[in-house]
Amino acid sequence: MSGLGFPRSAAAWLAAAMAATLAPALWGQGAALGSISGRVVDPSQAPVREASVTALNTRTGAASTAATTTDGYYTIRFLPPGVYAVTVSKTGFQKAVQPNVVVETASHPTVNFALTLGAVAESITVTEQVGLIETQTADKGAVIDNVRMANAPSQGRNIMGIVWTAAGVTVTTNAKSFTPYDNSGSTSMSISGGQPKSNEMVIDGVPNRGGTEGGLYGTIPTQETVSEMKVLTNAYSAEYGRTTGGVINVTTKSGGNRFHGEAYSYNRSTGLAANTFERNLAGQSKLPVHFNTFGGLLNGPAVRNKLFFSSGYQRLHSGSKKSYIGHVPTEAERNGDFSDTWYNNKGQKAQVVIYDSWSVTYDPATGRYNRQPFLVTTGRNAVPPSRINPVPKAFWKYIPLPNAPGDPITRANNYAPSGGNARADFSEYSNRVD
Repeated sequence: MSGLGFPRSAAAWLAAAMAATLAPALWGQGAALGSISGRVVDPSQAPVREASVTALNTRTGAASTAATTTDGYYTIRFLPPGVYAVTVSKTGFQKAVQPNVVVETASHPTVNFALTLGAVAESITVTEQVGLIETQTADKGAVIDNVRMANAPSQGRNIMGIVWTAAGVTVTTNAKSFTPYDNSGSTSMSISGGQPKSNEMVIDGVPNRGGTEGGLYGTIPTQETVSEMKVLTNAYSAEYGRTTGGVINVTTKSGGNRFHGEAYSYNRSTGLAANTFERNLAGQSKLPVHFNTFGGLLNGPAVRNKLFFSSGYQRLHSGSKKSYIGHVPTEAERNGDFSDTWYNNKGQKAQVVIYDSWSVTYDPATGRYNRQPFLVTTGRNAVPPSRINPVPKAFWKYIPLPNAPGDPITRANNYAPSGGNARADFSEYSNRVD
């Protein structure tokens, strides 16, 4: 069967099988891809038509070509992020090469050439750096490149914490525990003043929003499997939609002509953790912390210059105690007695009044219903024991009593749990074939 072009190596067969499985997701990657465009002129600045322009991916060896128009312009589209060597050739001119053109996620660098008369066999290498100013689109945003992606510290290896560092992004969640499976907290941000949870995310060009709220992300890629991201604060391009805010454009790591692997392990333990603000406020000691993340990534060629794979795995384990502060009813309140229950009225105690639902009367003159507080009907700001249903009263044995002083007036924040594991075991897989 080799005559039909089937891959022979085991890695190639594996990559081919993955490609067949993932094929529906591979065709929608336009939003993550970039392009290179520019103009080719001769020594007199006249346009050079029908010149051959080739962009060679220095990592994979994949080549994309285009020809200049009658005005000397060219565009090479649908380029995966990477470093490219751009070559221009035309009979009667020396070949020109720009060796280091960086295409970032959804970027469109401009590379112009001025050809010199001579033989095609001769070559001129352009050493001038390509400008970083984006002139092809009106999109505004920030690129988080793979250097920052590889080295930026994050909680739980959740890439959304890095997205928050982009200009124009405002965090709208008060969540303190941030993990890869925290879809709600990960979406709680405003981009350029847009509504929280209204921002689109695309992973390799595929939309990643779903859920009943419509704004939750379906998956949060692991930090090690992401090559780079672009946070678009104003998405002018028509290829983006379904958002009243911004767009988070994620590009995952792909393989190249060289094998690359990595393994990692991150650990958060009690000895390295500080106490939370709330527990300090309540006079409580810090709770034990056990938060471990480990995994690995392998990528490389299945068929050199043709077929590449990337496969990652991450496992998260957490056995930390719950760390928060709350408000639970006092023993008297559970028995219906609210004579010592207060609210804060401009810094002064004001009693919370309990009304008697059986005292409701209708006033035909005003068309309104009126009710009386228990202080009037029974003489106490308390629910009589005969009025308390035994079923909900039995429920209170499952709710702990206050164990902290709380607010001096309202007794808010009067409970700081000392036990109860917030256990989590979460595995995440990431596979890609190009």
